[in-house]
Amino acid sequence: MKTYLLKRLGLALIAIIGSSILIFFIMRVIPGDPVSALLAQAELGLTNEERDAMRAQFGLDLPIYQQYLKWVWDVVRLDPGISLVRQNPVLENFGRAFPVTAELTIISLIFVVVFSLLLGTITAVRQDTWLDYVVRITAIGGLAIPVFWIGIMVILALLFWFNYTNPLVYVPFTRDPVTNLQQFLLPAFIGSIRSIAICARMVRSSMLDILDEDYVRTAYAKGLRESAVVVRHALKNAFMPVATLYGVTLIGLFNGVVVVEVVFNLPGLGRLLVGSVAARDYPTVQFLILVSVIFASVINLLVDLTYAMLDPRIRVSN
Repeated sequence: MKTYLLKRLGLALIAIIGSSILIFFIMRVIPGDPVSALLAQAELGLTNEERDAMRAQFGLDLPIYQQYLKWVWDVVRLDPGISLVRQNPVLENFGRAFPVTAELTIISLIFVVVFSLLLGTITAVRQDTWLDYVVRITAIGGLAIPVFWIGIMVILALLFWFNYTNPLVYVPFTRDPVTNLQQFLLPAFIGSIRSIAICARMVRSSMLDILDEDYVRTAYAKGLRESAVVVRHALKNAFMPVATLYGVTLIGLFNGVVVVEVVFNLPGLGRLLVGSVAARDYPTVQFLILVSVIFASVINLLVDLTYAMLDPRIRVSN
């Protein structure tokens, strides 16, 4: 197990380092720079000397490898720099936006786990019935239709049919839990639709395999109720391959909040990233994407370890 853990940690570290290099250099390849974006926003005309002075102030006059090494060292010290647009610490902006994204991601994951287990189990137990076909067709629609379109349509439908609009001003959960949940439940559900469809299909497939096993037929032959057989015998054993999928789904939910936050006007990391990319705010963009990479690497590592604990064959083969 120790060798397996060290291998996975090494791969995660290599992925993070490689991603940091890719993030840094891609930002430099994109046409434009923060100085030009700032001047265009402020509608200021400066001489070339004044532009060069601003670039030197932001450290953009250094060789690119020195900029990279300085940035990495700042990130290691948990000081990723000053936002070139907002002129305040990047960590401060991150601290304000992260709770919003974290809450949205957690609520979305709860929706995914509950609905995928429920729908996947029902369609497996009621295979080839009208209920199975309805859920499967709905799942295909959830995979095919873009999330942003569903979000906009739901907002318009609630407005025109029920004269209801989601709260537009963010309210922390600690201040007003009811308003906070009103603001997050709808975006979280919309953002989780695609993941629910994927996970429900996986649960259904896994359950169908388990329901054909001899011990399940034996349980039915002993006279156990269907609910007891499904929950205590089939679902318990079908959950292992699905559990790892939920880890990957968590990464997708965290990275996919950009669209949901923009559509529903939530001040999370997604909106912060979109605004920072448009303004060529190098420190903010680089740090946010690096955080996303680290988050994905950690979750993947935990998923691998969880699967190794559940299935000893993986530890032996690695």
